[in-house]
Amino acid sequence: MVALKLILKLRLADVKAHYFTKKWSLGLPEPKPGLPLWSILGIILCQRLHDRMSLTIQQIILDAKRLAGRLKERETEADALLTETQSAYRQIHTMKQYKEEVDTLNEASRERPRGELIASIERESRLMRDVQRENGELRAALEDHRRALELIMSKYRQHTEKRIWESRIDFTSAINDKQQELIRQQAERINEMTSVMYKAVTLDENSDTRKEEELYQRLITENKGLREMLNLSRRYGSERSLAPPMEDKHVQTDGPPVTSA
Repeated sequence: MVALKLILKLRLADVKAHYFTKKWSLGLPEPKPGLPLWSILGIILCQRLHDRMSLTIQQIILDAKRLAGRLKERETEADALLTETQSAYRQIHTMKQYKEEVDTLNEASRERPRGELIASIERESRLMRDVQRENGELRAALEDHRRALELIMSKYRQHTEKRIWESRIDFTSAINDKQQELIRQQAERINEMTSVMYKAVTLDENSDTRKEEELYQRLITENKGLREMLNLSRRYGSERSLAPPMEDKHVQTDGPPVTSA
């Protein structure tokens, strides 16, 4: 019994030592005095469970990454196998066509003599060579035509660029010409207005002159009438008894003096 108690005390010391070494990693509080043994055991158990769960999650993540890598490898291998299968299928199809053609040729050779078959094959061979030669000539002619077309298009582009460069618009000279035209039009308008104003002034002066002439002629006519009346009164003596004789005076007008008749 004493030995059992001693063993329990030693285990309790180990548990407390383990608690003190692990409490900093978990942020556990300081053990209170008289803390029961089962509480310390529960804390240690939680720590071990936490460590195992962390390891389990990390292992799961690593396994998932490893499986993803393997899956990519399997997909690459599957693509390679699919490509090989398609190539093998094409080879099988070509071999099947070849076998069918050989069978057809064998059937034809049974029906016709060997010499006729050889002559037919030679004719077909010559025809194939002629066709190949014509194809080569057509390719050469097509290449020559392409080169000639490229040369023509190059010359056409150069000619078009030259024409565009020659027919470009000089906006500076065009603007200057437009300004000169506007200045010329304005000068013509000013000259027209000046001539119109001069004509208007001339007409006004002529009208004033005509008015003065009309007034002058009217005064002359009135002067003549008055002189005639004066002469009549002198002749018949109507004014001798009424007034003293009037001196013959010249009427001052704007024109030259008019003498009595």
